[in-house]
Amino acid sequence: MILSTYNIVKKYTTGWTGEVTALDNVSINFPENKVVTLLGETGSGKSTFSLICAALLKPDKGKVLYKVDDKILSEYENLLLGKEYEKADKLVKKFSVFDFPRKLLNDYRKSIGLMFQEAYQYLDDYLTVEQIIKEPILINKLNVNIEEIEESFGIKDIKDKYPFQLSDGQKQKVALARAFSYAKDFIILDEPTSNLDPISKREIIDTIKKYKATKTILLITHEANVAKELSDYVYIIYRGQIIEKGPSSSIFSSPKHPYAKQLISIGLKSVAYSGIVGEEPYYPFKIKGCIYHRSCPFSFKDCGWTPEEVFYDLSNLYYISRSKRLEGVALNDENRIVLFNADVSEISSLISSHKNKYRSFLAVESIQKTESIVEIKIYPVQEIPLFEIGDIYTKCLLYRKIKT
Repeated sequence: MILSTYNIVKKYTTGWTGEVTALDNVSINFPENKVVTLLGETGSGKSTFSLICAALLKPDKGKVLYKVDDKILSEYENLLLGKEYEKADKLVKKFSVFDFPRKLLNDYRKSIGLMFQEAYQYLDDYLTVEQIIKEPILINKLNVNIEEIEESFGIKDIKDKYPFQLSDGQKQKVALARAFSYAKDFIILDEPTSNLDPISKREIIDTIKKYKATKTILLITHEANVAKELSDYVYIIYRGQIIEKGPSSSIFSSPKHPYAKQLISIGLKSVAYSGIVGEEPYYPFKIKGCIYHRSCPFSFKDCGWTPEEVFYDLSNLYYISRSKRLEGVALNDENRIVLFNADVSEISSLISSHKNKYRSFLAVESIQKTESIVEIKIYPVQEIPLFEIGDIYTKCLLYRKIKT
């Protein structure tokens, strides 16, 4: 593998929401001269992952491994499965990007071809197009034919212009040419076709297709049609977690996860957009189990509902229906909710009659009155693995009984 990431975790601290997990145990392999696509909505953690792969942002946990033999990777994965973490770290230490000595780390950074989202933000308006292409080549002391690059990427006619004189499509071409011109073997393309007109988008896609077999590429996009056309492998990300992965042909012909199905069908316009079931931007609790369960129309009692989550929904419903606050506490460690000054029959009626709207109520195992309190028991939370369905891996309990 040219690059492999294992269990990447990255968290940010914000002013009003507290801690936000941008990436949660993200593991992706990049085979040589293949296009690996990270497909997901805006804000799902795609760009954060690209910065970590480029060693421009350090993860809180996890490994980024560069040019590791498949046999060593297999041994490393077996050690992780066996929880022999010290042996695993020792085995791959010399391949671990963030364990590189400073000079080697800088050399790695300079070898990665980068095309950031919105090229106009990082193309220097004081340099001509040709100077922009030359800059990384001269810094890395590479023997590259500049004229051939300009001809191949269709920017020869604008080589003496400055970025502020170019259209958005032309800027994207320049950024793409620059990334391919100096990249050693790995390129990151972050939303290369975003905000482009159809003709410019087609030109960018055709150019990538022309050269994609010469490098290993991380393609980041929210556009399913672009991913389908360019990818060899696809990883679908939602709120920082990989919820489905597999070969591009399989993912686009037969997606498994409910979110993957909606994202792809809407992106390919095979169904009319009616809106993916939305979520509030922030919850006062951590989402566990399947990260999509609050929006999923097929969620089960054991998809990851916590007492905090059930109490949050029950409190909102109680206030809407009774115009008063519900007094109680959620005890996650004990898988139960304790309500004070509540009527057990009233609470039971609310929960049973609203299970279709508030799917968290499916996780209620029992409701009983004990002395002066009402106790609601919740089914235990379980972590959900990636289930293997043919050559697709999906993080969904719909497939837990399927044998492959």
